Formats: sequence, structure tokens, C-alpha cells
Amino acid sequence: MADRAIVSWAAAVARFMKLAMKPVDESTAPGPFDSTAAAVIDLAAYAERLATYTYCSGAVHTAALVYVDRLCRYSAQSDSQIVLTERSAHRLYGACLYVAAKFWEDCTMPHAFWAKAAGLCPSELQKLEVTVLSGLKFELDIKPSDGRKYQQAVSVTEAHRARSLGLVPVKAACTGVEDRIMRAKVDSCNASTCPGTPASSVGVASPVA
Repeated sequence: MADRAIVSWAAAVARFMKLAMKPVDESTAPGPFDSTAAAVIDLAAYAERLATYTYCSGAVHTAALVYVDRLCRYSAQSDSQIVLTERSAHRLYGACLYVAAKFWEDCTMPHAFWAKAAGLCPSELQKLEVTVLSGLKFELDIKPSDGRKYQQAVSVTEAHRARSLGLVPVKAACTGVEDRIMRAKVDSCNASTCPGTPASSVGVASPVA
């Protein structure tokens, strides 16, 4: 059975992503993650589904958020048309979570299983995985300090949401887990191989991009 704390954290990460979404620009060509219309399932519910069936740790969901942000920042410097909108968010999150799970936890679940959980056909997930890797320039390492910045940004946003709704705040299910996972590869993550997190990136300077 999936850890409810991790499922809740995945939903919190998705809600944070929604704050950073940009309007769909109908004048530009669709990007590699764009669907023809917004998904029927809410992004938070989609993240909960992925957390329920893939058993990824909370740290991997945080890593997926880092990858989504990094992809969009790198795309802004090129012509790859990767923009976080209501039409791209689900595929972006699903594909980035898959890449993060394989890299950080050596995910061994069958590719077809992952595709089904993400609501994609296996060939499409494979194509999106390649797009994520190339879009990230294969820079998958994350400094522990950067992982904590994103975790804190999500936690602060959730605390504000909880206060406004009179709810108990969602706590980071991955407190300490980021460090254990990311420090496992920290030796290979240095200033030249591990991209830093600029102050202007999603959720570090402000929860709304």
C-alpha cells in the first residue's frame, strides 16, 4: 500500500506546479509535451495516482519538480517550446517523475506498467523520456541544498494554503530523504556537472513564476 504521506506530498508538489503554469499561447506551435486540450483529471489527482501506483519516494517527486523547472528554464534559452501550461503539465510531470525514479532509485518496474500509471502508451512515454533527457542535457544531478530549496518552497506554499482553508498543512514526507538519496550521488555532483538553482527559478524567489 502506498504511503499516504508521500501521496499527499505528491499532490502538494502538483499544486505548487499549478501556481507556476502559464497561459496557453495559441499562436505558437505545440510543444513536445502538449496535448490538444487540458487533461480531464486534475494535476494534483494525477500526481496522487502516480504516487499510489509507482511507490516513488517523496524525494523523487521533489526531483521531478526540479526537472520540470530546469526543462522550462533551458527551453526558454532555445526553441524547444517546453512551457508549463494546463496542456503540458501532466506529461511533463509524468515523464520527469519516470526519469527521476530511474536515476535516483534505479526503478525496475516495467516500462509498460509506468506508462499505464501515467496514462500514456509505452511508446509515447519512451519518446517523452528521451525528450526530458535531451532537454535537461542529461544533467540529472541535484545538489542537496537545491533539493531542500524546492522542498521548502512547496512546504511554504502548502502552509499558506492550509491556513486559508483551515486545514492541517501537508508536511514534507521526504524530510531527510532528499539528503539520503541525493548524497548517494553527491560525489559526482560538483560545480561543473551539477546545475545550480538560480534565485529566479520556480518557487525559490516566489511561489508563482
